[in-house]
Amino acid sequence: MAERSVRDIIGSVEAAAGNDPSELARLLAEEALARLESAPALARVAMERLEPLTDGRGFGTGRAWAWVLGARCRLTEGQLQKAASEARLAATAFLSQGDKRGAMRALQALGMAYRRSGLPDPALDALASALALAQSLRWDALAAAIQMETGLTHLGRRDWDEAARCMRSALASSFLEANGRPVAMAGLAEALAESGSPEEAVTLTGEALSAGVERNLPAAQALALRARAVAESRTGQPEAAIAT
Repeated sequence: MAERSVRDIIGSVEAAAGNDPSELARLLAEEALARLESAPALARVAMERLEPLTDGRGFGTGRAWAWVLGARCRLTEGQLQKAASEARLAATAFLSQGDKRGAMRALQALGMAYRRSGLPDPALDALASALALAQSLRWDALAAAIQMETGLTHLGRRDWDEAARCMRSALASSFLEANGRPVAMAGLAEALAESGSPEEAVTLTGEALSAGVERNLPAAQALALRARAVAESRTGQPEAAIAT
């Protein structure tokens, strides 16, 4: 994204927030989170702008949102310990102020960091808290994304039934973002293949793989290929599974 485009986005956010530093911090962080993959430059600029923002009580709302944004950036860079550390700081800060939106985002990032670090139990705890907040706020898009992340965590624990339940719940939501849908389909396919429904899984992997290729989502493609290999081995087609 060009520098001018970043300035334009930030200008629009500032206009929408008015003179409310808390709203400015939230809107700026949310805009950057929504564009992490397509506009990483926005995240860097946003974190610099967030740091000095404080609300009327003196709470460093900007710094807390910068921690959330920083945690998500660290996840994309594979710096899992730093991601978890920043997410914990943000969660503690937001919860101390009763800020549900900030706490939800921080707990979501914390759950993601724990899952990728191979710590499924604390990941599930963090994600369950994030989901409860999302549901209380009726933030359906975030609830669907958190359900999908919870499903991925259950896959890591080899809890196929819970993984399938979470993935079905995410896919049933019309608010699940387009990039999340192939991941959820692939995750459901793997759970079905492992739990005794390989035929349905084979069909799902085809859909997930096509969508992952179309939207250039390597993680979804890898998950779909893994699920297809499991499904085809369960249906007595080891040659196809190996070729994949």
